[in-house]
Amino acid sequence: MRIRQGVAVGLAAIGLAALGPVATPVSAHSGGKAVVLVADLTLTPSGNSWTANTTLVDGDSGSPIRGAAVKAMLGTPAKAHDLEPGSTLGNYTGTLGALPAGPTHLELQVRTLPGSEPVVPYTNAWDFELTAGQPVTVARETAGGGGSKIALILSVAGAVILLALIYGLFSLRRRTAGPRIER
Repeated sequence: MRIRQGVAVGLAAIGLAALGPVATPVSAHSGGKAVVLVADLTLTPSGNSWTANTTLVDGDSGSPIRGAAVKAMLGTPAKAHDLEPGSTLGNYTGTLGALPAGPTHLELQVRTLPGSEPVVPYTNAWDFELTAGQPVTVARETAGGGGSKIALILSVAGAVILLALIYGLFSLRRRTAGPRIER
């Protein structure tokens, strides 16, 4: 019985060590840089032109991303429009000029500005229908630049296997020799 308990404790220790990467902040996997999450990206009409308004947050911590270089690329050929920091933290806004109604392609780029908090370079594009005089929400909660969830999946699978092994160890019955019936 003592051997089984020792093995169970050993397996539990190995399992907890395997689950360690899940408990660490995701920013450790992105090199300490903020992972861009587009909380909101909206285009609104403003007279004859359009205004882009986006809110960017760190996908790891949820804190607003400040001091990033944000560009919206529109048109064919693509023309870059700089989005400047808005009135609230993580908010960026910029005028895009006149845009024709109909199918529209927008690409958003976020990069680190010198002297500001580093971000994982982010580029994402959306295709949508632009209707004259109607605001359009292009994106909400779109992450980019982050890693995959394979570490989480493997850790959970390891924990399930570990629990199955521990259950198996404690559910084994000790067999005792009983009287033999001879025929």
